[in-house]
Amino acid sequence: MKDLVEILEKIGANEYAAIEKKYGEEIWRLFMLEHDEVKEEEFYSMIEKADNEYHQLHGKLEQLLQAYFINIHTELIEVVED
Repeated sequence: MKDLVEILEKIGANEYAAIEKKYGEEIWRLFMLEHDEVKEEEFYSMIEKADNEYHQLHGKLEQLLQAYFINIHTELIEVVED
């Protein structure tokens, strides 16, 4: 979870990192618990809240990833100009 947050922050996706910080650990904790019905409802409620916040960002992550790739593409692939 920590690595994911750091990567999101590195590419400028701070709003996405905030969602991970806010919900990620609790979602994982609930997932790892025994599957009793009360915790299952809490688990799905937490996922729904995180999903709603994620969708409110209207796909900014894709744009941030594209911009980050454009900045680092020469480190990843050799560019040969004719």
